[in-house]
Amino acid sequence: MGLLQWIKDTYMEGYNEAKAEQEEKDAQQLSEQEKFKENVSSIPLEKRLLISVAAPFRVVTFGDWFTLFKETEEKDEYLPIHLHTFGEGLVLSEDQKKRLLESLNKDFQVVDRDSALRSLEEMTETNWNYFDELMDDAQLTRVDYFQQPEVGALYAVLVAVSGYMLTASVDVGFLSESEALQAMEELLKDFPIIFTDWADYRNHFLAGNQQTHLNKGISQKALKKYTSYLLTKSGSPWQWLSLQEIRGMQME
Repeated sequence: MGLLQWIKDTYMEGYNEAKAEQEEKDAQQLSEQEKFKENVSSIPLEKRLLISVAAPFRVVTFGDWFTLFKETEEKDEYLPIHLHTFGEGLVLSEDQKKRLLESLNKDFQVVDRDSALRSLEEMTETNWNYFDELMDDAQLTRVDYFQQPEVGALYAVLVAVSGYMLTASVDVGFLSESEALQAMEELLKDFPIIFTDWADYRNHFLAGNQQTHLNKGISQKALKKYTSYLLTKSGSPWQWLSLQEIRGMQME
């Protein structure tokens, strides 16, 4: 065999092996995506909406796609199931549970079931009753009231905070899934009408953070980065759940 033929055969052998490996990898990835899609589609719509509303804070806690200093190694095809569901059916690592427990303690002083219930009561009776009083004074319908830019911004922050506290409390065993869904049912009733899409929600959420000074400096910049990934990454729940789809189902 001549030298050129040997080089050609060796090159083609390596090329074919690399091609076969890539095809196997692509097929495996496609299989994982199909399985993931099947799992997500089986999750009740109200549960998917709640977890999607809580996503701006969950994505920070879990550190998906991004850290404060650089992008992580996760690819666009990365599929974080913890951003699509919570509670039953979700398996979290001990490290992930630890992050949620630390966040609940630091941000909400929630350390057990009793403190989780107190925090839930404060959110529903204090924050939302305050909104109801203002809405009555304005003599506007609920949707018209919350579609006012400044009010919508505060509403976006409150549903994100409430949703995050509730889903995290369920994930660590302080609250039941049914308690979380029941608590947010009335609050999210008109969410798909108040916001046109997830980009609209994100804009109001960031504006609300500035209004309330909930997050400042680096934290505010990090939220902008994280929520931009929620809008663009294929594994984001905002890519898998359309508010138009929810509006359509509500009208049926």
